[in-house]
Amino acid sequence: MENSLSQITLKGLEYLAVIDAGGYFGWPIDFELMNASQSEIEVTLGHWFGSNRWKNDGDYFIQFGQDGTGSLFCFWYYDGLIGEPPVVFLGSEGASCLVAKDSTDFIKQITSGKLFFDGDWSESDEDDKESIDWAKLKELAQKLVGSFNESPEDLMKQASEKHPNFQLWVQSKLEY
Repeated sequence: MENSLSQITLKGLEYLAVIDAGGYFGWPIDFELMNASQSEIEVTLGHWFGSNRWKNDGDYFIQFGQDGTGSLFCFWYYDGLIGEPPVVFLGSEGASCLVAKDSTDFIKQITSGKLFFDGDWSESDEDDKESIDWAKLKELAQKLVGSFNESPEDLMKQASEKHPNFQLWVQSKLEY
């Protein structure tokens, strides 16, 4: 497997940077862009999994974000991947999930008005709804990725239909 981002995935990261530059990331959207080196992410994942067995089959991750607790948002490259890599979540407390089938769907999810926490999307409470102009954020996202109306949950389901079961894969690699 080639250890680089495709033009489509790079474009998704550029779009996330545009959204970030607009001041939308932060509370209540608990997400921040970051660019960990491959050696940094390998060390982090070695600790997360309890060993380096996670990379024995050639799988690798490119971290592009984190939340306030240090949970990771990564692109997952696995043997047999066709097309764009999925977005996965590796939580600071051990949660894991397949979030989106690609960077474009992740942008749709994170700008939907729902909030992500440990593998689930939930409705914003009234304070959270007022802290961001969600309509303006969605309008910006639609300028970047085109019109959409799928829910974050539907997009997660689509991801699970396209990619292997990430939670089972994680369980098979844990060493503790």
